[in-house]
Amino acid sequence: MVDYTNLIFAVENDELVMYAVAKSTGKPYRHTCPQASFEAVACALEEAPDGLTRDQLREGTGLAWSRIAVALLFLDERSIIERKGRRGQLCIPATEAVLLDAMTEYHAVREGA
Repeated sequence: MVDYTNLIFAVENDELVMYAVAKSTGKPYRHTCPQASFEAVACALEEAPDGLTRDQLREGTGLAWSRIAVALLFLDERSIIERKGRRGQLCIPATEAVLLDAMTEYHAVREGA
């Protein structure tokens, strides 16, 4: 089980990196999402103003679940999307410019802002 309240994001080598701690073991771990994958998730969400489920994102982008999860957690933390339904299954854009806002936040993290 992951504690999603203590996530840390960074950008390293053109990858969005999420650091978290497993609740069950207390061990830290990390997952990554390359910039191109992050952009693919943001684009898909921008093109679906009524939102997409994680399954629809997986089907539409062909990305690994972990990459989708990292992108969604980052976008949700930055208030670019809203997650609704059971376990945040439905992801709804909170802005009309999902890609622009996503990349602005991505580059802000990369620059250490």
